Amino acid sequence: MIFHRSRGLNLFSEACSLLFLLGIHFLCLRYFHKFDFYGEEGPRWLAFWISPLPVLFSYFVLRVFFRPIFSTAAVTSLEFVLSVAHVSKVAIINEALSWGDIFQTPNYSIVFRYVTFWHLALLTVLVTISFLIFRFEGKKGPYSWKARLAFLVLAILLYPIVLFSHFAEGESESARILRHHLWKNKLAYFFPDWKKDVKLYGLPYHLAHTSGKKNPALPIESEREEFKKLVNKEVSQINRPQTVIYILCESCWHDETHFSEIFSPLRERGFREFRSISPVYGGATANAAFEVMTGLPSRTNSLNGVIYQEYASSMGKRAHALPRHLNNLGFSTVAVHNHDRNFWHRNIINPKFGFERFIGLQDMDYKGSRKGWADDSILFDSALKVLKETKGKPLFLYLTTVYSHGPYENGNDSGVTDYRIKINRTVSQLAGFVDEALKIDPDALILVFGDHKPSLNEFYIRAGILPADAFDKVNQWELIGDVPVYVRSSKKDSVDRVVKAASGLPFFCMSQAMDDEFLQSGVPAFQFSKEQKLCSSEEKRQYRIFRRAYPDWLYSLSLFNDKNEGLTLRLHSLLDF
Repeated sequence: MIFHRSRGLNLFSEACSLLFLLGIHFLCLRYFHKFDFYGEEGPRWLAFWISPLPVLFSYFVLRVFFRPIFSTAAVTSLEFVLSVAHVSKVAIINEALSWGDIFQTPNYSIVFRYVTFWHLALLTVLVTISFLIFRFEGKKGPYSWKARLAFLVLAILLYPIVLFSHFAEGESESARILRHHLWKNKLAYFFPDWKKDVKLYGLPYHLAHTSGKKNPALPIESEREEFKKLVNKEVSQINRPQTVIYILCESCWHDETHFSEIFSPLRERGFREFRSISPVYGGATANAAFEVMTGLPSRTNSLNGVIYQEYASSMGKRAHALPRHLNNLGFSTVAVHNHDRNFWHRNIINPKFGFERFIGLQDMDYKGSRKGWADDSILFDSALKVLKETKGKPLFLYLTTVYSHGPYENGNDSGVTDYRIKINRTVSQLAGFVDEALKIDPDALILVFGDHKPSLNEFYIRAGILPADAFDKVNQWELIGDVPVYVRSSKKDSVDRVVKAASGLPFFCMSQAMDDEFLQSGVPAFQFSKEQKLCSSEEKRQYRIFRRAYPDWLYSLSLFNDKNEGLTLRLHSLLDF
């Protein structure tokens, strides 16, 4: 009799735990994930009811080892914390939280810059409550091995359902068949818009989606032959500049009205200004660099996430990128960045892109505080040292500034004053660097581009720069991604042609226009785009149209050319961080 009462009490406790777990999940779904309950065909009941499956999977895994109340507290606390982090990330850079954000440890340094006192207080309370529950329940003793086995079986059954529910095109045949039988093709992983994916299926399922990389399909023989033609196309013999300097300027932005005067030192030094479209907003700088270096769109159906972060290990050692092709033409190729070498896995990606040297913060004589962003003066000092060492020899120098990075102190003006102070300092130092560089080589080709708009959301809406619904509409990226670009060369006619060819187009087209006019490097993506006339200024495509114009085989053979084993869809890359 006592046994049955105890058993009944356990079942009651289990039921209450599950109900509480589901209740918190659906609250998060409503208030944090902004779940889209109604679709074009009516209520999305299937998506609604499958959304908690990752939560239940996590609960059953914990139940193998712990009792119900602690397991519930741990899972609900985790979902709540991740949901708050997701909302914070969307507010700052308009991107959803991803699996890589949690497990890519080199990037944690930037996470803590956006953590507030209230975030830490909430986390402390949740951890304390979970610990007290664990101590309280632990005295009651564990369940029998049969109960543990039952929870393990439930977790094992849920695992493939969570994992194979709905991936994008390119999934394995077994995954496609399983998905078809599970959901009858009524669900589809909304790729590559991660923020919308959260709205369609909830954050837990989105994290499951992004735990597996989307890789381009293996190319067939005819596609390999097409790529060989691009690679083997004869490079034009032109009079290339001896010194080529590309400067990615962190959060450098202005329009005709706001912050424009700060950039006047560049105009005074003979730079021509035009506008280009960045693939990112407020952060994820690596994707902006990816487009300039490879000539490929980063917001694409072929890859997902922050490409440096997701594909550092699987990318080939000799990827077809601008520095590698310039190196083949006799240029020394050097990247300089006054931040941690490991951030965004630049220490891995830069050599694969063909940089002979990568100078990071660890290689500089930096004596400032590690809590704030490093001053850009040390970046320019390091770059000048390289210029002096290689004087008279072909050099491609790629600089990435960091001091003007957010977050910006509010000061009751949405961070505008703090941003103005930071960007003014960086531009002043940049102008001084340009003066010194031109003393070494008056004919140097210098490109300066803002990687993205600074994260000043409230200011943009208040000033009428962006509409309030800008981040909710896929066809407004030309507004969100709009940034200034400055180019200088002693060849004025060539500069004029670049400005005409690249104005208003994405970064990969801007980089191609620079290459067409000044470098003729032979990067396959540039060659492909020229043949297809993809970056024609006469027919300006919306950014979202480009993702279908560059085929899978161009990505796979440009980036994974000696790593074919990495082209199949890898599901859970737990060991890849």
